[in-house]
Amino acid sequence: MVRFRAGLAAAGLLVLAGCVAAFLVSPFVSVPAGVAAGGLAGVLVAGPAHRTALVPVVTVAALVSLAATILVPEPLPPSVQWFGLFELAGLLWLIVLVVRLAPARQAVAVGLLASAAQATMILRAVRGWSLLDQVGSVGFWALGAVCAALGGTYLRSLDSTRERAVREARRTQRLALARDLHDFVAHDISGIVVQAQAARAVAAQRPEAVLDALARIEEAGLAALSSMDRTVHMLHDPDEDSAEGGAEPPGAADTGRAVAPGVADLPELLDRFAAGGSGPVRLHLPPDLAAAIPREIGSTVHRVVVEALTNVRRHAPLDSAVTVLLTRGDGDASTLTVEITNQRVGPGRTDAPVDGGERRGGLGLVGLAERVQALGGTLSAGPYGRAGWRTTAVLPLSTGPSTGRAGRGDDRGDHPVTRGRE
Repeated sequence: MVRFRAGLAAAGLLVLAGCVAAFLVSPFVSVPAGVAAGGLAGVLVAGPAHRTALVPVVTVAALVSLAATILVPEPLPPSVQWFGLFELAGLLWLIVLVVRLAPARQAVAVGLLASAAQATMILRAVRGWSLLDQVGSVGFWALGAVCAALGGTYLRSLDSTRERAVREARRTQRLALARDLHDFVAHDISGIVVQAQAARAVAAQRPEAVLDALARIEEAGLAALSSMDRTVHMLHDPDEDSAEGGAEPPGAADTGRAVAPGVADLPELLDRFAAGGSGPVRLHLPPDLAAAIPREIGSTVHRVVVEALTNVRRHAPLDSAVTVLLTRGDGDASTLTVEITNQRVGPGRTDAPVDGGERRGGLGLVGLAERVQALGGTLSAGPYGRAGWRTTAVLPLSTGPSTGRAGRGDDRGDHPVTRGRE
């Protein structure tokens, strides 16, 4: 509001100056100059917050200029023509601004009106010349309006390009958020569904087992909430967070976001998976390899394993044995191969998916394939063994030394998880 008042005051002073100057020079040159210069100053001082005033200001300036051109009784003497330079500069800049900032239809209409006013103002000085000379003068002066309109159009195109880039960046961010939610939350939600189904199945015969199932449901729900909080935190501006006094999570000071789960979190992830009532689960992670995995690669490895386990829980038989194997690439120490397999181990179990009923497939593998490819790797998935499935990701290890959680080694080799369904 302060800037608007300042702009209004600046415009008023210049218009008043143009009216006062009418007593010294011709009013047919001083008043249009004061209106055009005052309108430009008012728009610039008021700032973009009051952009809606631009079209009325340019319209008034153009109409005053045209009125002066039509009503001038005789050619202006050379001694006062220099005053028209203020009007010329004001109209040209107003054309640039209205073409750049006004809505499309208004930009065309008001831009043409202001261009006509600027091109014909020369008639005040050449009145009495031959018609051909007057037309030639107007055509020459119209070049200024054309250049101003082209400049405004160019700036408008730059603004449109920037807006499209911002929209595309936001769209990409929303897609990344959706994939994060799928990768980290769908696994825990599937576990909640399995535990609820198991509790309902054993409630009549073993009521005491229901309490254990409810505790695991609570644990999975808290893990899902934590994943959602971490994902949403990734969209926050770290400057805004610090200005609001929000505390950053450990390890996030250098990145401005929460530390994503990595390779070091795989044993805990598989423990939770086994606790959900699946078959035996085993993790093979050599300690020297764990220490060599960079943070960004470790985060992707965790996502690959989460997506694979989620698909196992949804679609595999209840007695599937799951193996997570991390090794260096065949004959290439600079690559990491992550292989997640599940295979049926019991002859008497059903092959129906544990979630029961039909549901639409997610976009987890599609998003993971894009993420893996962005890191220079490959992702494949397909049938394996007897009613089994295998997901394989090959990732480069040449991004530099690991830091943080993703590359933390702790002398783990094979990791059998004993809480699975035997």
